[in-house]
Amino acid sequence: ALLTQHGHEGSIREYYLILKILKELELGEESPWTAYFNSLPRLYSNGASMTQFCYACLPPYAAKICKDERARLNNLSVKRVVPFLSNDTKGNTKAWKFAYNLAYTRGFGASDGSNEYRIVPMADYCNHHSTESNVEMVFDEFGNCYVQTTGDVPANTPLLMNYGESYNP
Repeated sequence: ALLTQHGHEGSIREYYLILKILKELELGEESPWTAYFNSLPRLYSNGASMTQFCYACLPPYAAKICKDERARLNNLSVKRVVPFLSNDTKGNTKAWKFAYNLAYTRGFGASDGSNEYRIVPMADYCNHHSTESNVEMVFDEFGNCYVQTTGDVPANTPLLMNYGESYNP
């Protein structure tokens, strides 16, 4: 209800993923996600990561879009009321920014018709190609993800996956 009150009803799936990422970050080395998190960049160049100087360097419309993204990150009012996160995590701006960027740059909606939003470690390292994909991502009945080739792929050939119509690197 708090998210919808603040105009974030369209991002609830992403916010749940952000909270899951934060909880795993709190677990540190005990989290099975640690190796994946450590393989990811800590510097992002999207609107949520920009400074006021960055916005001043952009054309006005691009700056507005980037500022809107930054506002979405900063207006996560749920930070204060999430009972399962420590106070250290609730106040850790770097962790929130990392979780936000991870969810929004690596996350995607499920293709099985469910309303799930997920990240898939390692599968997201495949290169995007909308017409010449040579791998596909499938999930079994337990939710396990498998990336399998759709044909013979010669050695040293990039693995290509279609990340969807809206994906635009």
